[in-house]
Amino acid sequence: MPEMDRQIKVCEDFGIVSHEIHSAKVQKLKIQELLQQLQASVSRQDLAALRTVLKDCKESNLRQEYMEEALDLKAHMEALLAQVNAAKDSRDLGRIRRALAACEECRVSPAFLADATRVQAELENLFGKLQEGVSARNLNLLNPAIGACRDYGVPDMLLQEALSLRDSIHEILSKIQVAADSRDISLLSGALLEFQRAGLPPLPEVDAAQTLKTKIEEMLARLSVAVQLLDIRVLKAAIAECEAAGLPEHDLNEAFLAKSGIERMRLDMS
Repeated sequence: MPEMDRQIKVCEDFGIVSHEIHSAKVQKLKIQELLQQLQASVSRQDLAALRTVLKDCKESNLRQEYMEEALDLKAHMEALLAQVNAAKDSRDLGRIRRALAACEECRVSPAFLADATRVQAELENLFGKLQEGVSARNLNLLNPAIGACRDYGVPDMLLQEALSLRDSIHEILSKIQVAADSRDISLLSGALLEFQRAGLPPLPEVDAAQTLKTKIEEMLARLSVAVQLLDIRVLKAAIAECEAAGLPEHDLNEAFLAKSGIERMRLDMS
C-alpha cells in the first residue's frame, strides 16, 4: 500500500493522467476496503467472515504481510474446530466439554459448534441415566443405559465403571443361582450375604433364593431335632424330606450316621 501511494503521487506530481493511474486508485480503494473488512473480521473473531475476506484478498493479490494476523487467527480457530470434531466423534463427554470451552473462549460462532453441542447434550442425557443405574446398583437401569450408550457409539473404555459393576452383579447372581440349584445351605447363605453386602436392590430371583434358604434351614432344623430324638421313624421322615428336596449328601451325613447307629442298636436288642 505505501509503495502504491508513492507511485500514484509521483505520477500526479508530474501531471501524468492516464487510465493506469485511475485503475491504480480504484485498486487502492478496493484494497483499503478489504483491509477494513479483514480487520473487522479479526476483531470480531468471525471465522466465516475471515474465510470470505481472505479469499477476496488472495484473489486481489494482497500482499501476505497484510493477511498474517488474519491467517493465523483463521488457522487457530480451524484447529479448535478440528479438535471439537475429533472430540465429538470420540463420544468422550469430558473431551467435548474442553474442546467447546476452548472454542467459546476464542469466540467461535455457535453455528460452527451446533453439531458438537447437540452431541454433548445427548451424551449428558445418556451418562445421566447411566449414573442413575450405577448409583442405584440396579441392573434394570444399568443394562438399558449401557445399551443406549453403546448404540450412540460410546466406546466401552468410557463405560468401565458401569460395565464392571454390571459384571460384578451378574457374578453375584450367578453364585446365588448355582447355590440355589445345589441346595447347599452354606453356599446359598454365603452368596446371599455377598448380595446383601453389595448393597444391591431387591430382585425376584434373590427373593426366591432367600425363601429357599429359609425352607432348607427349616428342614435341617427338623433333621437336627430328629437326630437328637433318636426316633428312627421321625429320623427317616426327616431324611426323606431332605433327600426329596435335593439337599446335598454332606448336609445329611450326621443324620445318616445317627440312623445307622439306631438301626444297629435295634438289631443288637433284637
